Amino acid sequence: MILPRQINRNMMILKNRLTILSVLLTGFLSLNNLEPQTIKHKIETISDFNQNPYAKFIDSKFKYKEQEIVGDDFEEHIIYLGDMKLKNMQTIYILTSFKTIQAASVKHGQSKILILNAEKDLINHYTLDLPEELPYKTSRNILFFHRYNEDHNKIGKIRVKIEDELPEMICIGPDGCYNKQ
Repeated sequence: MILPRQINRNMMILKNRLTILSVLLTGFLSLNNLEPQTIKHKIETISDFNQNPYAKFIDSKFKYKEQEIVGDDFEEHIIYLGDMKLKNMQTIYILTSFKTIQAASVKHGQSKILILNAEKDLINHYTLDLPEELPYKTSRNILFFHRYNEDHNKIGKIRVKIEDELPEMICIGPDGCYNKQ
């Protein structure tokens, strides 16, 4: 005989698995450009209460420290880099995200610079090719990126200044320009 308590527990387990499946399917579809999805939609499907999971990492105690969100078939590494004040006095928060999603026998990776507004809502992002291309710090409205040679050795820094508003494109090398999305 199944007790009501067991039924509730089984329903919660099923709900969590369906949420994770929804996230994975959404990620797979967007990776393969099968269906346009917004980041806000994907973030809302991660959380049971439709809260932005990145907002909790906007705290000075997390600055430059890697945090993780882990599921059955995905892993996301998040680093809070700090805030910036634009000339219109708008405050934005900068985070980096590297997410791996298991799709069948292959893992897919996504590297993003996440931009949140003062209310800690995701307002924009830049999708980069590799996790090494993500910025590693901010200071005085400047994003700092490592510069690499052809052998992937660090050879310097690239600085991108953000003043009036978010640039439509961030370029971090001759082959590395990324559009705001």
